[in-house]
Amino acid sequence: WETKTYMDLFGAERGRCEAEERVSAVEDECCVLKGKVEDLEKRNKALEDKLVDMETRSRLNNIRVVGLPEGAEGPDPCSFLENWLADALDMGPLRAPLVLERAHRVGPRRATGDPPRPLIMRFLNYKQKVAVMNAARKKGDIRYKNINVRLYNDLATEVHKQRKQYDTVRAQLRRLGLRHGFRPPTKLLVTYKERTHTFDNVSQENKRNPREILLDNTA
Repeated sequence: WETKTYMDLFGAERGRCEAEERVSAVEDECCVLKGKVEDLEKRNKALEDKLVDMETRSRLNNIRVVGLPEGAEGPDPCSFLENWLADALDMGPLRAPLVLERAHRVGPRRATGDPPRPLIMRFLNYKQKVAVMNAARKKGDIRYKNINVRLYNDLATEVHKQRKQYDTVRAQLRRLGLRHGFRPPTKLLVTYKERTHTFDNVSQENKRNPREILLDNTA
């Protein structure tokens, strides 16, 4: 009986040791896999950032037109916009006429009564695009036959999503009367006491009052 008990204990101890070895091997393998996953996540993030940067750069010459009635551009959107923009923005005599590479509506045609689809226009010359956006900011109220039209930079989807996260903060900044904007692609710039401050931590800014953040930043 004692011999049988000894053999049982010996077998149990050997089984425990083997189990510990297997657990240790699995833990080692998990550590290796964890390192590989972290490396892949970093590489994936770097590739995503590069893709967003490439898409952003490819849209630098674009402007998104919102509110322009469907069909206002006629059969030749480029010619219509080249002429209408200069007049609507009071750009006066230009050194060279505006030249668009292409222009088109975005998305499927909507039902009658729905808001018009946005229109994307691409300038052949980046400087002309900048001049149009500057004129639009100066003009403020842009009209087509007494209908309000708005011009925006054409942003990559991911950039637009990231900038949307600042909506709460930007609403507070407007209430405070603080001048603000974006440094491409998603850094928030705020002018406070004649100094420009840069923020890139969205979650932190959305939880606090911008005045507190700026006071901390200037401390």
